[in-house]
Amino acid sequence: MSANPLFVYPLLTEEEAKSWFINSSSRSFLSRIGYKRKQWIRFELVYLPYFVFTYGVYRENENREVTVAVDGLCGTFTYFDLSGSYEEDGKKKTLFAPKISMTEAEKLASQEYQMNLLQTRIQGQGVGTRRKLLRCQLVYYPYWVGYFKRKGVFDFQTLDGVNGRSQGIRMRKVFLAAFTGRQLNNPK
Repeated sequence: MSANPLFVYPLLTEEEAKSWFINSSSRSFLSRIGYKRKQWIRFELVYLPYFVFTYGVYRENENREVTVAVDGLCGTFTYFDLSGSYEEDGKKKTLFAPKISMTEAEKLASQEYQMNLLQTRIQGQGVGTRRKLLRCQLVYYPYWVGYFKRKGVFDFQTLDGVNGRSQGIRMRKVFLAAFTGRQLNNPK
């Protein structure tokens, strides 16, 4: 594992995120039929920890690399693209400490990736065999969080800080784990 974590640079500005949150609540079906609108309280950029693993894969006499990630809070598996812009300074960022270890994350990534390879073989899309783990890295990924109140209840909505996509129910459990856990200001 690399010694210093990387921080993915957010491409979505605070103004763009605020605009998206406010406009999304006014576009909803419930707001159009008279349901009480969200009262936005605050917006912030947070960084969630991901353990990113790069595997060397052999497929039909071709060597290639596949990058996967496991979030450091709940262990959710995903494919990951390392081609973005990165920063190495974590100061003045809202960071969350990983709740699982690098060893646990590697085990989860290996199991999930093996299952994906098996599923690919079953579907007849070619045979790929994992060769070995090449690299692992702790990466902090940015998300915009909008906190709101509606009918006396506080809630939040999340937006990917890089591509601007709304995050759904799968990521909600990750954010809840982050908000109920220990918060850091700097991982070093």
